[in-house]
Amino acid sequence: ATLKATSEVASYSSRGPIDWTGTEQFREVKKPDVMAPGGIGLLSAVPIVDSRDILGACSGNLGGSCSSGKYRTLGGTSQASPHIAGVIALMMQAEPTLTLKGSGTGADRPKRFERIKTVLYTKTFVFPPGRVQNNEIGFGLVDALASVQEVLTPDTTSPSVEVISSSTPVFGQPFTVRARVVDNRVFSPSVKLFYRRDSKSSSSFQQLLMTQVETFVYQTVVPASDVVENFSYYIEA
Repeated sequence: ATLKATSEVASYSSRGPIDWTGTEQFREVKKPDVMAPGGIGLLSAVPIVDSRDILGACSGNLGGSCSSGKYRTLGGTSQASPHIAGVIALMMQAEPTLTLKGSGTGADRPKRFERIKTVLYTKTFVFPPGRVQNNEIGFGLVDALASVQEVLTPDTTSPSVEVISSSTPVFGQPFTVRARVVDNRVFSPSVKLFYRRDSKSSSSFQQLLMTQVETFVYQTVVPASDVVENFSYYIEA
């Protein structure tokens, strides 16, 4: 998403949701993920391609030579995207183990990429109504300082789990639970719901793997046959 100097989302910034057909089923996906500055008036480097002044850089008086490119003021999502890339570059410079190249095995790279995304999405300037992704601003405006500070500080915090919607358990009816789970160490943690059919201490817990249905949001359904009197549950990530 693109933020104007007036702290408003630009009219030309794309809104969500998007239609996504994955391996499971068709569904709507919330977009954008985050937002960054991109209003009209940002000073940007512009290239000269094959001697063609494709963006009118040579018509300005901002210095540089026409053979190597100049600078001019521009606006749009093409200016917001480099801000995101710059924040990620700062994070990688501050914590080299986040790099997607070089040291480490190929299997480690997705985990490092998940860490980058988690930091970007959770360390933002959040606008009302809170840290809930929506189809206009995503998770909010990227915060470069907070993102760099986060990767410099070893994270020992346990994942946060918040039940955001659930049906009321009704005897003999399916029981749906949806929760927001944020783990600052990985982007998509394994989230499980543990339940038992009654309150007796001798009863063993059953478990269900919760499915990610949105960014940081997981859901599962307890079968109707397991929803009985004194049903109880908890969620673990």
